[in-house]
Amino acid sequence: MSYITFMTNDGLIPTWRTLEDAFWAQGGKPRPPTTFALGHLKWTRNAHRYPSNSGKTAKWSSSFTSEDGHIVEDPNPPLRNRRNDPDRNWGLGRE
Repeated sequence: MSYITFMTNDGLIPTWRTLEDAFWAQGGKPRPPTTFALGHLKWTRNAHRYPSNSGKTAKWSSSFTSEDGHIVEDPNPPLRNRRNDPDRNWGLGRE
């Protein structure tokens, strides 16, 4: 498994998958606080819930922010629908 996907001026940035695996491997919990260490950086995991149109089910996505400001987002977040889209008034009907 490769831990590095690209270089920045500040150093090496891991992939989203690497961060997700490291989070759970270190005993990550789905509720805050969700800070963990990978290499010399501390990372914070932010989880986002995407409800279905009916509200009966939901899918989750996550993003990671390092202590020095790097953000790594899920490359395949769930698709938007009327229930989780602010442009469609969160599925509440017309305003």
